[in-house]
Amino acid sequence: MEILWLTARDFTNDLAKSTEIGVAEGLVARGHQVSIISPGELFSETVGHHGIKRWNFPGLKTISGARKINNLLKNNNGVLKGIDLILVDWRYVLPLRGFLTFTNTPWCLIDRGPPADIGFLKLLQKRYWRRAWEIADLHAIGGFTVSCAHTKFVRERNGVGLRISEIPAGSSRNKFLGKKTDPSDLLEIVYVGRLDKRRGVGEILRLSEILESSKFSYRINIYGSGDDVFRFKKYSRENEKLYFNGVVGRNEIPEILARSHIGIMPMPDITVWRISSPLKLAEYLAAGLMVIGPMHPGNHGDIVSKSIRLSEQRDWPITAVEEIRRAIDEGWGEIIEDSLQVSSDLSWETITTDLDNRILEFLS
Repeated sequence: MEILWLTARDFTNDLAKSTEIGVAEGLVARGHQVSIISPGELFSETVGHHGIKRWNFPGLKTISGARKINNLLKNNNGVLKGIDLILVDWRYVLPLRGFLTFTNTPWCLIDRGPPADIGFLKLLQKRYWRRAWEIADLHAIGGFTVSCAHTKFVRERNGVGLRISEIPAGSSRNKFLGKKTDPSDLLEIVYVGRLDKRRGVGEILRLSEILESSKFSYRINIYGSGDDVFRFKKYSRENEKLYFNGVVGRNEIPEILARSHIGIMPMPDITVWRISSPLKLAEYLAAGLMVIGPMHPGNHGDIVSKSIRLSEQRDWPITAVEEIRRAIDEGWGEIIEDSLQVSSDLSWETITTDLDNRILEFLS
């Protein structure tokens, strides 16, 4: 089967691009041909790519990207030749509705998460998101979300009767395992992701303060950027145990995680994170990490594991420190073993096998 994927994910700058790459390469491994149209550059030996340029300005990224895709589809007949299925990011469904309404090629909507911006941009995105599902309900053969909670949210908000299946975030096997030191000597804690206030990242600083008073020998490494980055830069200058490292390349992350002991999932219990399937959870588990943060479905999915020590309390850093002490006393080997065992359910091989079966059902 030949599959064309239209996504707004920037393959040059977006840390979350691992999902598209993992799924696409997994489908290729199952015998399909996959091509992606997106902003940025994709370097893959197995997946085809058509890079587009868009305006890098909030509110105009989607519009300009969709216009480039529309021109590419109209003026380059070779792009659509032989395509059996099109996967379309929800952000592009409304601006490409003319093409999607009349195309003879079956297509599915891909929803990796509803609008998460704030203010006017959120209102604009909400309109795009709702209209995207309305159009898909009329013309698509199916849709994909990231979790059962996400699917329920889509149906409740949009009244969609379309067949929907889930594609959770996954991870490849970590090739750098075995580099961990003894956590009793130096506890290595890591956060990789957006440093946005709405993600609750400020609680990481609270965690550092509690660890400081608990006499742990620890180091917290922070990787990312966002609207709360200034606070982390300032705190890092004043505290020798928290290191702000800025943005790091995707190819460097597996080795960073492999030498760490604990991964932080700070996202609070609000709708946008409650229905999510965060990439970092799969990556943390594949690296044998213990996972800490607030307890809600989006931070752990349906996974039950000794290595996932999330807290139901509002002040989760306090509970996290207690769980860290308990885990060290019990022996860290169990944490690593359990993380790696449950991560097999979030491997790209497992996820794409299920996706392949759902696609065949949608096409039948």
